[in-house]
Amino acid sequence: MSLIRIEELRKEYKISKTGGKGKIFGKEYEIKHAVDGITFQVEEGETIGYIGPNGAGKSTTIKMMSGILTPTSGKIEIAGLIPYKSRKKYAGKIGVVFGQRTQLWWELPVIDSFRLLKSIYRIPDSIYEANMGLFNEILELDQFINKPVRQLSLGQRVRADFAASLLHKPKLVFLDEPTIGLDVLAKEKIRTFIKEMNRSRNVTVLITSHDMDDIEKICKRTMIIDHGKLIYDGSIEQLKEAYQTKAVLTVKFEHLPDLPIQLPGCTLLSQEGKDARLSFSKKEMSARVVLENLLRQYAIKDFQLQDTSVEEIIKEIYRR
Repeated sequence: MSLIRIEELRKEYKISKTGGKGKIFGKEYEIKHAVDGITFQVEEGETIGYIGPNGAGKSTTIKMMSGILTPTSGKIEIAGLIPYKSRKKYAGKIGVVFGQRTQLWWELPVIDSFRLLKSIYRIPDSIYEANMGLFNEILELDQFINKPVRQLSLGQRVRADFAASLLHKPKLVFLDEPTIGLDVLAKEKIRTFIKEMNRSRNVTVLITSHDMDDIEKICKRTMIIDHGKLIYDGSIEQLKEAYQTKAVLTVKFEHLPDLPIQLPGCTLLSQEGKDARLSFSKKEMSARVVLENLLRQYAIKDFQLQDTSVEEIIKEIYRR
């Protein structure tokens, strides 16, 4: 049985219209479809990137899945419960991390927040101690666990929030921009922690993020939402196969080439001195042919061939 079952889920809002023709008394309204009939299932232990442009409906979906919002229509069942109907019982089965907000008590030392959560979730001593040992090993909590939350750096606070969200061993974790504002080392610690929790505990993870490195390094499945509709659901590899139709060739010439650089089937993206970047369609021409044409016409010192990044693919999907 699937951990998450969503069918024709919708969330609509009534928005007041101003300046309605002939309207002196009363108001006119239009319906805003924040989430417009999405359907999907998630199996236990999956890692999913739920992405889309601002205003696409990501946060609204997550709020319905976490029980904060009630859907206008459709079905939503997670871990055998309907989130908005069984909020208290459901809260014990999920964890939530919002990159810009904290669930810790601001004035208290981190360890006191953990002890309060232990009491709230009624976590047995043995499980609490085991969790704290594991979390400290990966997230290095001992460095700041006795400091008040208000004194923590952003990276320390996010690490503490991740530990707090998984202290009660939830089946499912929602992560909203979990690494926003973090430096490279802090991001790597968080990604390592997420992958380890998924591997060792089979925790199901659903991430919304504008950082495509989060999605590529953590998630095996990606869902793209736009204007409230689900427009893609599949693996990162399938996404690349479907949309990675262009490649970029970076070239360093032996001598300053005549301008403009012309290569059959290629588009010049930029040229500065002896360095140039060109793109070509992999559907129209193979990389081998492009390189043969390049070497035939120019003296080359070095070159690098790159596929379109996942981030560029996502941007192209949004543009379409």
